[in-house]
Amino acid sequence: HHKELSLSLSLNAKCDYNLKFIASLSVFSDINRAVVDTTDIVYNRIMSPWLWPDWIFYLHSQGRSMKSNVKALHRFSENVIDERIRYKLFCIVKYVRKILVITGHEAHNEEEEGGDCRRNKLAFLDLLIESYHKKELSRDDMIEEVNTFMFEGHDTVATNIAFCLHL
Repeated sequence: HHKELSLSLSLNAKCDYNLKFIASLSVFSDINRAVVDTTDIVYNRIMSPWLWPDWIFYLHSQGRSMKSNVKALHRFSENVIDERIRYKLFCIVKYVRKILVITGHEAHNEEEEGGDCRRNKLAFLDLLIESYHKKELSRDDMIEEVNTFMFEGHDTVATNIAFCLHL
C-alpha cells in the first residue's frame, strides 16, 4: 500500500492534476505493478548476461512481460493526456457559456455548475498540450515526454545503487 500511495502522490505532484478519476478505476494498482515489474525485469536483465541480446530477451517470458508492461504504461499516459484535453475543453466551454450568460445571450443553467476551472499557473502537461496544438510537438512526442516525467525516474537510483553494490 505504501508504494501505491507513493506512486499516487508522485503522479499528482508531477502532473499538477487531479487524478481522482483514475484512482476510482483502480488503475493505480495496475500501473504501480507494471512499474515495479518493469524495474525488476530490468534489474534481472542487467544481472543475466544471456538476456542482454534483444533477440534472446524478447523470446524470454520476461521480455514479453516487459513489452506488455510498456504498452500498459503508454496507454496510461495517453489516457492522462486525453483526460486533460477533455478537462481543458470543458473549462473553455464553461468560460464561453459564462460570458454568454453575462452578456445576456444565453440563460443561466444551474445544472452545468461544477468542475473547478480556476488555475493560476500552467502545469507541465498543459504546456505540452499547448505545444501539441501549435504543432510544435507530435502526439508521440507528447506521450514520450509524459512517460519521462511520470515513470522514468521511478526506482532509477535504487536500481543503479543495487547494481553497483552487486559488482
